[in-house]
Amino acid sequence: CDKIEETDEECEEFIHKSSTPAPDHQQNNSRVRPDQLWAYFLSKISPYCEELKKLLCFVYSIPCSNAFTEGVFNHMKHAWTPSRNSMSIEAIASELKIRMNGKMNCDEFFSYVQNERELIQCAR
Repeated sequence: CDKIEETDEECEEFIHKSSTPAPDHQQNNSRVRPDQLWAYFLSKISPYCEELKKLLCFVYSIPCSNAFTEGVFNHMKHAWTPSRNSMSIEAIASELKIRMNGKMNCDEFFSYVQNERELIQCAR
């Protein structure tokens, strides 16, 4: 990669910049989050470092906990009950996608679907 050229002023501005305001007793603390640091470096280097960028994107896409996955399994437990055990895996997967990604409650979704003839046709 090309050498990073920056002035001392840019560096000082970056180090003291915070994404969230700190309490008054922590104002002198000049900590930088690693993701902010890499984003800063990648914004300053030439486009010839695509492999490094891909590696960093992969590393930062790894979740730090499995809480979301546990939540999905909890929703699956409620969707795939003994009375609904004959449902196909695809149907359960579709229901989970709607539950996890949908922002509407049941009443809002029902009102929305009633006006969408094309959506009703696709569902049939």
